[in-house]
Amino acid sequence: MKKLFGKLHLWLGLASGLVVFIISLTGCLYVFEEELQALVYQKQLFVAPQPAPTLSMGQVASAVGREFPESKLQRIFRRHDPDRSFQVILKDKRLVSIDPYTGAVLGVRNLKTDFFAIVRDIHTSLMLGKTGSTIIGYSVLIYLFMLVSGLILWWPRCKTVLKQRLAIKWNARWRRVNYDWHAVGGFYAMWLLLVIAMTGLIWAFDWWENGLYALTGSPARDREKAVSVYQPQGKPTSIDKAYAQVLALEPNSFESYVIFPADSVGALRVQVRYDQSALYRKYNIFYFDQYSGAMLKGKRYQDFSRGDVARGAAYDLHTGGWLGLPGKILAFLASLFSASLPVSGFLIWWGKRKKQTKGSKAPIERRWAARKLVREVA
Repeated sequence: MKKLFGKLHLWLGLASGLVVFIISLTGCLYVFEEELQALVYQKQLFVAPQPAPTLSMGQVASAVGREFPESKLQRIFRRHDPDRSFQVILKDKRLVSIDPYTGAVLGVRNLKTDFFAIVRDIHTSLMLGKTGSTIIGYSVLIYLFMLVSGLILWWPRCKTVLKQRLAIKWNARWRRVNYDWHAVGGFYAMWLLLVIAMTGLIWAFDWWENGLYALTGSPARDREKAVSVYQPQGKPTSIDKAYAQVLALEPNSFESYVIFPADSVGALRVQVRYDQSALYRKYNIFYFDQYSGAMLKGKRYQDFSRGDVARGAAYDLHTGGWLGLPGKILAFLASLFSASLPVSGFLIWWGKRKKQTKGSKAPIERRWAARKLVREVA
């Protein structure tokens, strides 16, 4: 059985290694995306707190509309700290930072060329859209098998060998160190890597997400889109009125999103996040008719099913955020180690291949030497 798993581990690893290397390496950066952006774009993300009240979502939308009349708004995001700016994404993939007190433009980024946006796109789709997402999804499924088969191959046959399997022999030759790094390091890291891989698959496959809901004994997630009643001459509803309804349910929220309708029948989406100290994300999400302002559907966190809670926790489990900074450091180190696995695995395979090649050449070389000796004697 181990021989079969060894073959599958080898060839599936060679087939998926490059994709695993790419998504693991970009995952390292993705873990600290928020912290890195705060350093790189400090002047766009932060402002000096003022005694004046901050602008409303509607006022920000109007200010951006005046400044960029040729572009449509996609979403507005803001953390509620007095020193944080509004972040507005336009449909042409530009991100505009707005001063929360004056409405002035603090900076504009092109998300098509922004480093962090590119890293995120590579990590989620290899910059290939749905095709890339599918490739990543199946590569992660293979990766899960690799982790489990790796544990089977690592598992010692007797207790006397266990001690050797639990430590890397650093003073050995580099090939042995590389093998131990791959096998022993893989044993210690696989438990965290299993969590990272399994939570990542929630965004790759609907059937995986359905399995999560079934596992928690919950009905499948409602994927039916909220639809507005189209009014040819209708004017957009007040963003502030819709936002105020959601905010009133959780006045102590610390983060807000307003996502604008994608088309003439799309719905206005308002989402607020609260309880920053919670291990998992707590948020309320509601949809409104873009013309009448009527609430179409929505849900508060306390009404979430166990499946909804598990799905909502997936992002923080995936990035290590559920444990704060220590969790992010663990996720970063695990992702970095994950990126090394295809490299160390390839070196193991290449070393064995060269050894087998030398072994197969040896009998031929001995025969040629014997023939040469016979000719010389004759």
